[in-house]
This record gives sequence, structure tokens and C-alpha cells, in this order.
Amino acid sequence: MFESMISWQSIAAVFILWIVYHILVALYRVTYHPLTAFPGPKLAALSYKYEFYFDGILGGQYTAEISRMHEKYGPIVRINPEELHCNDPGFVDQIYPGGGERRDKSAYHVAQFGAAVSLAGIGSVHHNLHRLRRGALNRFFSKAAIVKIEPLVHTLAQKLCDKLLARSKDGRPAFNISMAYSCFTTDIITRYCFGQSYGYLDQEEFEPNLGQAIVTSVAAGAFVKQWPFLFTIMDSTPDYVAKLFSANLKEFIVYQANLRKHVKKIKRMYIEDKKKAIEGDKSIFGELLESSLPENEKTVERLGAESSVLIGAGTETTNAVILESIRLSYGAATRLPRVSPDKDLYYNGLSHEYIIPKGTPVGMTSVIMHANEAIFPQAAVFMPERWLRDDGTRRTELEKYLMSFSKGSRICLGMNLAYCELYILLAALVLKVFPRLKLFETTVEDVEFHHDMFLPMTKPESLGVRVLIE
Repeated sequence: MFESMISWQSIAAVFILWIVYHILVALYRVTYHPLTAFPGPKLAALSYKYEFYFDGILGGQYTAEISRMHEKYGPIVRINPEELHCNDPGFVDQIYPGGGERRDKSAYHVAQFGAAVSLAGIGSVHHNLHRLRRGALNRFFSKAAIVKIEPLVHTLAQKLCDKLLARSKDGRPAFNISMAYSCFTTDIITRYCFGQSYGYLDQEEFEPNLGQAIVTSVAAGAFVKQWPFLFTIMDSTPDYVAKLFSANLKEFIVYQANLRKHVKKIKRMYIEDKKKAIEGDKSIFGELLESSLPENEKTVERLGAESSVLIGAGTETTNAVILESIRLSYGAATRLPRVSPDKDLYYNGLSHEYIIPKGTPVGMTSVIMHANEAIFPQAAVFMPERWLRDDGTRRTELEKYLMSFSKGSRICLGMNLAYCELYILLAALVLKVFPRLKLFETTVEDVEFHHDMFLPMTKPESLGVRVLIE
């Protein structure tokens, strides 16, 4: 009896200490924290759960809430206990510098992708580690390297067009054309990474594909950011169990397993017959194994994480038309914070001045930037002509504010490949498919941004851009 009382007293004492600790932390955050001088909702400064309420409970609405904060508080706002957000286009180069300026990532922000992604370049928090990993991949995505794989892009663009036109002969029903594009981009990036594609364009239909599996994984980001262990549970769930919850979750787990299998196969071939592996069909990961990367950067786990990022990013992302299309599709819809680890940043706006302490995550969001009426008048309207001067030449100064591929030293690795796919596929579709393509029960709401799940998402009930081939 006495021991039981001691036990309950101990539990009660620990619980009280836990409450007192969190009260003291909350008081510190709103009184003595280095970011106390920055405006924003007090609840956002108190707890990360303010962000979770909008993203986890309301479903991807924190980007919209941040936009409202700027309307109320000004160009720089405090959006959680440790992070700031900026809505001044003139500050882009300070947050996302190129050259030798060091910029780390926010560990809190990276956590939403799970522990495995921390092994990839995109998930590398520290600048120097990112530079090492990015340096090993840069040559595969340079303009010169992409020119070499243009024949592959042309071949798969033709295959997609043929597959689309074949639907008219069979009288097949309307379908979501985004699924077709997902198959196209996945087959390109998997062929480039592994030396063989997943063959999604060889299927009878355009499903299954990785598009919905990737959306399923990033949709969990609001929860994983708060409780990182959830991603480990999701990733280790057997596919037969995952299928009970969601076919897309099963597809994601199978996708992760296939990535590791492909990397193991390439590494085994490299070990067993190095000469054959080097002289054979080239792939990114085959050549990475031959590179000067340290051996600890060539493990199956590390390369598997890198392949997950490359394929995930390569699946879902005339010049003026393409630029305007990219502006209104946003790329990543969430904020992309950066950390200056060495020095304070000085913000001198028209009506505000701030010193941003070193080590503070501060970012911008493409959804908010691309809607800035001062830069893009009638921002919600598709106007390709905004990118051209009266004499027809490009307004290159506007491209500074295009954030769909991020900015600075961590700009999207696959940007050149994405542009290559866009130019080649768009030309093929316009010439061969679009004259026979008809929208089916699709409205503006089916393409408008509704919520942020890292990727820009339309309203949940949308069936996508459905089309018929006549």
C-alpha cells in the first residue's frame, strides 16, 4: 500500500514538473526569446501546435494563414517559436544566396520527410554536407548532361502521345491526364537513375503510378513534422497491412522497397564486375559508385534515400507559356526556410527594419510570392505575355521572383531536366494530341490551389483534370 502511494506520488510529481517545464518554456518564448521583437500571433510564438492546427487539423491551411499574418503584421512575421517568414521580394537574395554564402536547412522542416531523407542531399541540414552530396550529382543534371538524354525524352514523349491517341480508337472513358504525365516523368527519371525504367507507359492504363503514392507520403508531413517517429512506422509497415488502410499507402511502401532493391542490384553488379558495370548502360547510381565520394556516402541506405528524392521530385513537378505555367503551379507550395549559421541578416524595408539573429530559420513561399500583385499584376490570371516586353524580348528581371524551383545554392537539382521534359512534351502534345483532346467535367476549381501538402493541392473532392481523346 505504502509502495503504491509512493509510486502514484512519483507519477504525479513528474507530471507536475512536466507542466511547469512547458509553462516556463512558453513564457520564455514570448518574453526573452531572441525572436520576441518580431510580430505575429502569440499562439504561434508559444507552440508548434498552432501550425499543426492549420496543417494537420484543417488540412494544409498554414500557408494561407501565413499570408493572412503578413496582411496584418507586415513583411516579416514569426510563424512558430523558432522561425520567421518573409514576404518582401527584395529580400530573396539574402535568404537564398548563391556562391559561397553558407545556408543550412531547418531541421524541424526537414523532419517532415522522415529520417531516411536526411541521408539525401535535399535532406542535408548542414551546408557543407549538402555541398558534398550535391556536388556528386550536379554533373548528371547540367545542361550538357540533359542534352545527352534528350533522345530518351523524345522517345518517351512519342510513346505517351501514341498511348493517348490509342484511347480514341478504343472509345475509352474520360481519365485524369495528370496520371499520364506522372507515368511519363517517372519512366524518364527511373531510366536515368537505374538504367531501366519502371515501365509505367507500357501498362494498359496510367494507373498504378507513383504520383498518388508520393502525394500520400507528403500528406503525412504535418504529422511527421510534429512526431518524426510516425514516418518510421509508416515506412516499416508490411504492404499487405498498408493495403487495408490505403492502396496508395501500399504503393508508396512498395515504391520505397523497389528503390532499395534497385540500388542493391546496381551495387552488387559493381562489386561483382566493376569493368562491366562501368562500360555497360550508364545510370546515375552506377556512376556514383565509381565517383570519388567517401565510402560512407555510397551505402545502400544513403543512395536509396537519394534515389527516393530524385524520383519523387522527377515525378511531380513557348518560353513565356512555360514560365507562366510554372508560376501558377508553384512547385513546392510550402515555405522553404534557410538558416544563416555564421552571421545575422539585416532587413531594411520601406517601413520596417529588423536584425534576424544568426541560426534563425527564415523562408519564403512560392504560393505567396507568385501572388504578389506588385510584381505580377492580376496574379491569378494566366497571362504569358507578362514575361515579354513590347518588342517580344524576354523580361528576364521577372525570373528572379520565380520560386517554383527554389533559389540559391539549394536550387532544384532537376530543373534542367524538368524544362527539357516540358519543352519536348508540350511540343509533341500540341502537334499530335491537343487537337483531339477535350476537357470532361473539369472546372477552374480542379486546377486552383486549395491547400498545401508540401505539394500544391486542389480541393479534396476534385477528380483532377479529366479529358477525352476524340
